Amino acid sequence: MQLKSLQIQGFKSFPDKTELIFGRGLTAVVGPNGSGKSNISDAVRWVLGEQSTRNLRGEKMEDVIFLGTHNRKPTGFASVSLTIDNTDRQLAVDADDVTITRRLYRSGESEYRINKTAVRLKDITELLMDTGLGRDGYSIIGQGRIEEIVSSKPGQRREIFEEAAGISKYRYRKAEAEKKLRDFFGCKNNESVILTEGGRQAVMAACLSLISPGSHIIATDMEHSAVLEALAVLEERGCTVTYIPLNSYGTLRYELIEETIGEKTAAIVCCHGSQVTGNIVDLERVCAIARRHGLRLIVDGCQSAGATPIDLNGLSVDAFCFSGHKKLMGPYGSGGLCLKAGLELTDEALSLVQAPSAKKLGQLCSALDFIEEKGMYGIAIFPHRLAKRFFEAVKSMKDVTVYGDFGTNTRIPTVALSVSGFSSQEVKDFLRKRGITVAAGSLEAPRLMKSFGREQEGVVRFSFGYFNTRQEVN
Repeated sequence: MQLKSLQIQGFKSFPDKTELIFGRGLTAVVGPNGSGKSNISDAVRWVLGEQSTRNLRGEKMEDVIFLGTHNRKPTGFASVSLTIDNTDRQLAVDADDVTITRRLYRSGESEYRINKTAVRLKDITELLMDTGLGRDGYSIIGQGRIEEIVSSKPGQRREIFEEAAGISKYRYRKAEAEKKLRDFFGCKNNESVILTEGGRQAVMAACLSLISPGSHIIATDMEHSAVLEALAVLEERGCTVTYIPLNSYGTLRYELIEETIGEKTAAIVCCHGSQVTGNIVDLERVCAIARRHGLRLIVDGCQSAGATPIDLNGLSVDAFCFSGHKKLMGPYGSGGLCLKAGLELTDEALSLVQAPSAKKLGQLCSALDFIEEKGMYGIAIFPHRLAKRFFEAVKSMKDVTVYGDFGTNTRIPTVALSVSGFSSQEVKDFLRKRGITVAAGSLEAPRLMKSFGREQEGVVRFSFGYFNTRQEVN
């Protein structure tokens, strides 16, 4: 990757279109004081996205536009284009040359372009990350910059070294993902978002951090195996667990929770939505119980995140765990937890947690942007209608049993059923030959299968998403 040319027009002391060609050797610009040498480096810094007027040696951004002289009128805009040789494809653009353009008008309007295509400043920032060429990179060393680097605080020097080491893009995407997730879940009380490689890691980290050995824990019969594994680890450390049973519709029997609370009860651990029945737990009701008795509340929201609106603001949830690859439509190997303000993960828990790769963080952010664009209601309502349509079609079929409470509109869009005389795997194989994809077996919910009397046979689950169609359901 090498600079090829710089085209300047209307920027500072360059009212006319001026083009500098950079050869493969060293290019030096020589001139007396006040001739505009520093304006060339300012132009490079500006076109790469610099937003600080101080770094551009001005008071306001409009100062970069040629102000005029006694003999020349001011220009109406400033434009800079930097062309980079990209034959090695170090930049993620499928072109041998990449031209980055920035234009600012006196009206305050601005434009950013990559190879003449309009883009956002964010796109340019991400394109140049880890190349050393970004606005915060180390490739542009201006007046006093060496002294600034040497005398700066450790944290400021660290940013420079991270850019050189190629990890600034990762840190940027991680911070971006954390912010988007905070907004998505309604975290408005300084909750921290900790990214993990999936919901399983998040659940384990939350349980190990917030529940002390020897405590009594309340859970439910609808828990996913990820929660059961975390609780098994705590049982090895002297904890005891009481599982609240479900009614015939697979709905939690809330009245039994408070009857189970004792002196050693320290936490309630429950899923927000069942991956089998699609039933949603009344989180406000469980939160109220936890608050009344001063209990920790850890929620497994892996199935509900993205399937139903979630607003943690005002809820007393200590840890809300989520997976990125389910209804959030992110990649496998992404997830995390929202941790209540003032709480921290233990060193043991942190040693078990690994954040997703920069690529997966970018994919997760794109998925969240898509959901934001369509709206949570728009994303959720259509799959719910499909699930309801399917349920209405199969509920009266001979030898078919459907599991779950379909008397509520607040559900995860799944339908679980069994067919008398056939195992769940046999039904799955039959459907697969006809191009229909389903999940079958215990669905990682062994206690729920036992309560339904389906420990051996399991059930068949139909899951509906935003990209399914009515024709597929029909």
